[in-house]
Amino acid sequence: MKKILSLKTHVFLRVLCGVYSRRLQLKWVNERQFWQTLRRAEPWDWAMRIESRVTPGCPDVCFAISGTLGWLELKSRPTVRMSSHPLRSAFEPTQMAWHAEAQKHSVFAHCLLFSANRAILLPAIDLRVLAGMTLAELLHTALWIGGTTPRTRFVGLREKLEQTGETLRMARTCHPRQSRP
Repeated sequence: MKKILSLKTHVFLRVLCGVYSRRLQLKWVNERQFWQTLRRAEPWDWAMRIESRVTPGCPDVCFAISGTLGWLELKSRPTVRMSSHPLRSAFEPTQMAWHAEAQKHSVFAHCLLFSANRAILLPAIDLRVLAGMTLAELLHTALWIGGTTPRTRFVGLREKLEQTGETLRMARTCHPRQSRP
């Protein structure tokens, strides 16, 4: 005869054992849904989603904030997979090459990850390094971490992007590019 556990006991045991029921598992959204919620939050002055097969590796969003043009690579990963597995399969080789070239020319580009029911702004210094990190390592590396509720998910993102863009502008004025021969 099966013993029937109360719902609270059942949920507690499943969480304790690391087995998540469908009711408890955080909702996973794809990149298109992530973009739609991000667009409604409007953390910038202007933005455009770029979906093109002609320019492989180009980030998903081009945006302007306080006079600075920037790029965002959007990634969405389920929390359960991210907790123990690195982000390895998230980036295409062409995306890694684009960000490596952008870094050489001081292009304002970042990666915005949606996992653990929140947005996480990551420096796109070297996508190969980010690709080898687990969620805990990414959270430690993050430039900004949003709230877990829809109302607080993007609070503070605009300020962080403005701050990063201002730092980049100051670096460009202090060290202007020399003309090529």
